[in-house]
Amino acid sequence: MTQEPLVTVAVLSHNLEGYIGHSLKTINKQTYRNMDIVILDDASTDDTLTEINHWVARDNRMRLIKNNKRRGVATMRNRALKEIRGKYFIFVDGDDQLAPAFVETLVKGLEENPDVDIASVGFSWGASGVPKKANEVKFRRIDRAAMFEGVTHRGHVISGMVWS
Repeated sequence: MTQEPLVTVAVLSHNLEGYIGHSLKTINKQTYRNMDIVILDDASTDDTLTEINHWVARDNRMRLIKNNKRRGVATMRNRALKEIRGKYFIFVDGDDQLAPAFVETLVKGLEENPDVDIASVGFSWGASGVPKKANEVKFRRIDRAAMFEGVTHRGHVISGMVWS
């Protein structure tokens, strides 16, 4: 049996004490297990690090990199790119919650489509702080024109936002 490819999941956080624990729980509960989970905290001043340390102690796939001085999202994303250990790499913001088969679906889709260079996923908004559960997780190919259309128009499932 072949080993599943390692996936590096980079989780970015700053002052997310009310969200980061839920996010890390959904990553911990993924059906895909071969993950290197690096959590990058950008000098949080609330109890975010308490939540992160709780999960790092529970899950040996998780590791923490923390800044003592705020650097900003672009610097943190660039730092995350230096931490890649896996064949695949996923950005997750510290207030995101992943469907249980999220990573499995991406890996399966990418393994079955070796000519694909980048994958983007849809999202569901939660209301009043209550996350909306995604009904379906699936891999779908789109061409370059559709990708460009999505990135340049707000509201499209592939929108031009930092987190997508």
